[in-house]
Amino acid sequence: MDKSKDVLQEQIQNVEVLQEQIQDAKEEAAIQNQVTREFLEEKAGTRKDNGPVDDDTSRLKDNQNRLTSVHNRRLE
Repeated sequence: MDKSKDVLQEQIQNVEVLQEQIQDAKEEAAIQNQVTREFLEEKAGTRKDNGPVDDDTSRLKDNQNRLTSVHNRRLE
């Protein structure tokens, strides 16, 4: 009976160790995720930042788009 009790106690300790390791890994992953996010925001900016391109001039007008499509079809 004592042997099965010792085995059970050892398994409980193993589970506790594993739970602690999992918690540590989660915390490390959260820290790494935050560091990566900060780095990317610093280098690439946020979506709210206005870049050098104005939205009004960044897209081709419909007529220009049509003319480009017609030209490309002629090349085929």
